[in-house]
Amino acid sequence: MRFLEATSQHTDKNVFQLQNEPTILNALVAQSKLYSRAKKFDTVSLILYIALPILYSTLILFLNNEWLQVIGAVIAIVATVISHRFAERRDKIRVRAARMQQTIDFYLFNRPDYPLVNDDWKDCLSQTELYETISDINISSKDIEEKRNWYSDYSRYDHLKQVYYCQRMNIRWETELRKHYIILLTSLISFTIVVSVVLLLLFHCTGSTFAVLITTLAPFIDYASEVYPDYIRDKKRIEKICELQNSIEDRDGFLFHGKELYSKEVELQNMIYEHRSQAVMVPDKIYLLFRKKQQQKADKTASMAESG
Repeated sequence: MRFLEATSQHTDKNVFQLQNEPTILNALVAQSKLYSRAKKFDTVSLILYIALPILYSTLILFLNNEWLQVIGAVIAIVATVISHRFAERRDKIRVRAARMQQTIDFYLFNRPDYPLVNDDWKDCLSQTELYETISDINISSKDIEEKRNWYSDYSRYDHLKQVYYCQRMNIRWETELRKHYIILLTSLISFTIVVSVVLLLLFHCTGSTFAVLITTLAPFIDYASEVYPDYIRDKKRIEKICELQNSIEDRDGFLFHGKELYSKEVELQNMIYEHRSQAVMVPDKIYLLFRKKQQQKADKTASMAESG
């Protein structure tokens, strides 16, 4: 059974109120910590990929010998294997977190008067699965307060418009954070490669030494070769999400109403879920750096949204 499928008890509440119910706040914290857990695999891998080539290119200047070259090649192989194992574990946790958020949004957004449309929601957790996941996460009162009022207040609109505006906020937030992240990632990749190569060139490394450095860089290059194609796929997926979003509302207002509007919103929500379960994750540090600004922007947009 889907989480709290019998939702008639909360039809008198708006999304802004529902999101602050104790179970929902605990679920929000749990999904956030699951994402953070998944992101740690990427963060550790990225640190290793940046640190190893620079450390190796520095050591080889002073300890240039055959053993060091062998060690460099072994490190490259081991790091590549570890990165793929990390990726497998990361993906499982990411999907679990995405399903958790999908379940939260089902509770906040669903319409019990359109049961057939409710059946179109994808991959929601059962009530048992939800509570089991929450119980596995250490949640503090501070964590709860940080998640309070997660969605901006659209309570002056009818329920279906509240849903759409919350979805639009999610899409804008995701797009902006992703732009910041790819700029930072590109800078880190460029810095690592340039520093490693320049260090060796300055000290006139031999051809064999340079070849081993390139081998040491292999895990880092492998990581980048996965992230950039994934980022391009993420961008295309977001573009499709935005196309559907723009088909729901234009400058003159909403193009659908009632059951048709809700059906479009469920379709949009399922696309958002697909993106969450597959997209390259933005590190928590990037998220925290821009969260306050993004939240202020979202709240401002909520206050300026046209009246229905």
